[in-house]
Amino acid sequence: MNNELVNGLSAQYADMPVDLPGETQADSQADAQQALTHMIRLKWLQSFEEPAHAPDGTIEERLPELLQQLSSDGRALLADDQGFYLACAGFTHEAAEELSALSGDLASLSARHEGILHGNLKMNSSAFAVVDAGGYSQLGFWPLFIGETAFVLVVSGVPRFDQAAFVDLVWYLHKRYYSGEDEKTDAA
Repeated sequence: MNNELVNGLSAQYADMPVDLPGETQADSQADAQQALTHMIRLKWLQSFEEPAHAPDGTIEERLPELLQQLSSDGRALLADDQGFYLACAGFTHEAAEELSALSGDLASLSARHEGILHGNLKMNSSAFAVVDAGGYSQLGFWPLFIGETAFVLVVSGVPRFDQAAFVDLVWYLHKRYYSGEDEKTDAA
């Protein structure tokens, strides 16, 4: 385990307000450090000896390859929240267009019913899935937010988000779509 990572993350986010009822800032920071240490032990977080670097190539070149790696059966696509697909792997063009339109509908549905899902039911997810009789996802629709820009990642079969391909996908999207303006306008 890399204690330098835990200490670095704790120090980096120490000034962020933490709203935990009944706890002091010192308690919150200690709890945060304990949570980070626990996540590293569970292998939910990975630390590196050297800083990671941006992946090579352009987003247009790499997206199909990255998407293919995110699905157990090699079929995935990335769409915007309006239902237009940016790239796909393993789906026909027609299927990709229809799945993208469906993903836009689901994004809209989720936004319309956010009060019940996140408010009343306290569900901390905006993902949707088509499941089989056993409850296993056959097709998942996962929202992905880069700043204020919303995407939907459509994955057939078992999602493989614990891959370097997912980190690369987020990195590419961040480089292309994140301007940093979101925090600047929120802070004003």
